Amino acid sequence: MQRARIGDYIVPGTLLAEIWTAREDGSDELADSVRATFELGSQRTPVQDPAFALRQLADVALKGLSPGINDPTTAENAMQAATALLVRAAMSDEPSRLRCSEDGVVRLVAHAPDLDDLVRLAFEQVRIFAAPYPVAARSLLRMLAQIDAAAGLRCTEPARQAALVAEGSDGALPTTADVDGVRSTHAELWSRRGDPERIITGRDGR
Repeated sequence: MQRARIGDYIVPGTLLAEIWTAREDGSDELADSVRATFELGSQRTPVQDPAFALRQLADVALKGLSPGINDPTTAENAMQAATALLVRAAMSDEPSRLRCSEDGVVRLVAHAPDLDDLVRLAFEQVRIFAAPYPVAARSLLRMLAQIDAAAGLRCTEPARQAALVAEGSDGALPTTADVDGVRSTHAELWSRRGDPERIITGRDGR
């Protein structure tokens, strides 16, 4: 049975947690106690659920790229904000999924998205809708390269998403010159992976 994550929609019968105990009695009391530690609400919250903020930004980008709205600048701004969040996450220490008691015994194994999951969430759908826009596609490649530079070996999803952006441009862009432009941007940015000379900034801005 699939385990629920923070932000998942919960229906009756959803598995919230698995408990291993040496106790032979009181299992119902223990289950009730653990169940009471979960807080279920009608809406996701970005404070406890960082994936929600990325999903909202991706939704803004998708609306901007939709034919009915056709506002690629808004889409780019939304993805730049998502990139800033992902770069900060990549530059921060990833919290351990293991939660220990004071005596060092593991008491909880948290089930949470990792950096690869968050990058996939932010870019997976947006790159599909950005494929017909050469400027948007090249912009996504630059953003993914920024995340990759910050994450180093911690994350492989930026490279995968960048390759899919370049591949998707082949059949979606109107001219060979547009396709070549996206392909050359991909080659320029991603042939430098592993370059040790990286200069980064500690804040967002233009």
